Amino acid sequence: MARKDRDLYPDDPSRREKIYNRYKQQFEIPEEEAEWVGLSLEEAVEKQRLLEKKDPEPLHNTLVKKLVDELAIKKLLEPQIVEKK
Repeated sequence: MARKDRDLYPDDPSRREKIYNRYKQQFEIPEEEAEWVGLSLEEAVEKQRLLEKKDPEPLHNTLVKKLVDELAIKKLLEPQIVEKK
């Protein structure tokens, strides 16, 4: 399987283009999809599980971030005293 980023025939660009153009429509697939080709069912399930796994964010962090954002907005809305020079 040749990669889409064209590692085939690195010293001969004209031959590389000729080969890729000939088989492009039939065999070219995105690299993200190619990573799954050849995996067993167990390997594919484990890979998908790892992709979907999200570590829970502590509620404290979420609430602190929300409070900081609200205070920043409130400070921006307050009128500012500007002294003339």
